[in-house]
Order: sequence, then structure tokens, then C-alpha cells
Amino acid sequence: VNGIVGGSAIFSLEIPPGAVITEVSWNSVKRKTLIAEFIDVHYRIDFDKHFKNRLHLFRNFSLQINQLHINDTGNYTAQIIEKNGSQNTITYSLQVYGKTERVSTPVRVVTTSSASHNGIYNVTLNCSVETGSQVQYSWSSEDGAVRDAFQYLSVGGAILHLTLKPEDYNKSVTCTASNPVSKESASVTPWDYCMASTTKGKSYF
Repeated sequence: VNGIVGGSAIFSLEIPPGAVITEVSWNSVKRKTLIAEFIDVHYRIDFDKHFKNRLHLFRNFSLQINQLHINDTGNYTAQIIEKNGSQNTITYSLQVYGKTERVSTPVRVVTTSSASHNGIYNVTLNCSVETGSQVQYSWSSEDGAVRDAFQYLSVGGAILHLTLKPEDYNKSVTCTASNPVSKESASVTPWDYCMASTTKGKSYF
């Protein structure tokens, strides 16, 4: 489960059909404390001052932590007891990210060069972000997969290599930068940079 500072995270508990639950205990493994409980038809969430006014225990026994702190990161367990005596423990891992770890709008560096005199260009697009951690990059076209939009290309994470022909003049590509808590995208029409430079050069935007 991922969350961001100031946001919320939910540990969803799925109860088997027909099961009659008599007790559910939520625990913070790191703090070694009971933080929420359902027992004898009563719901309680006032065990640990660290979570004061930040917990919500749903009727289906799922637990929500609000106003997340960085130090909420860690493992949590739900101990479930059914009326027939069976017991089960489920462990959840929570990772809380700082707000500065959200990815920013992608910044692209485009290098173009004329490959020949027949109107074919090689274009390299390098997608990057100014802020964000654990960032992953992907490329897409207006019609979906970028591999289906252009005849020649190679792609490796943040870098996309294209060979453009005149009929590709109006095709755009989109770089998407994402991490577990955010996602941002930006688009560019590569042919515009071919027209801006007929010799090897760089464009920043």
C-alpha cells in the first residue's frame, strides 16, 4: 500500500462469504502496539496517541489511516477471529512518500539529425523530470503503442529513438513519468524539431 504525506491509505480486509467475525485486531508492527479493534460488537481506535484522530475502522473491518506521516511507513497486521474459532493474520506493508517525491511534469531534451537527403530524420527523445523518486518512464502515441505508430524505433526507458519520414509530420508521442504515488505526462511532435534543424543539434523545451 502506497501513500503520500498528508494523504490517506486504506488496508482493505476481505472477509470470506458466510464468515462470522467476532474479533479483529489491527496492530502496528514497528510500534508494537494495538491501534484499532473490533470486539464484542464494539469498534475502538483510541489505543495509540500517535494515530489519534487519524484512524477510521470501517464496518467491514478495513482500516484507513489519514493525514499520513513519513514515520507511518512500516508493516501492519490484522488478526481475525471467527465464531467457529478459526484465526487468521494478514500483513500489510505501507510506504509513505514525501510530497517532494511526486514526479514533476516531464522535461524533454530532443536531439535531431538529418540522416540523408531523402527527407528521413533520426530523432532521439530523452524524457526526464526535475523532481521525483523511483521514477519509471513510458512512451505512447496518439493511437496507443508507440511501436505501432512509427516504422523504425528503439525504446529504452527514458530514451526513445525514432526514424521519421515525411508522412510522420503530424504524429505525436507522449512521455509518461510515474512512481508509486503520482504520474505526469507531456507530448511532443518530433517532426517539428526536424524542420527546426537540418543539421545535428539540440532543442530543449
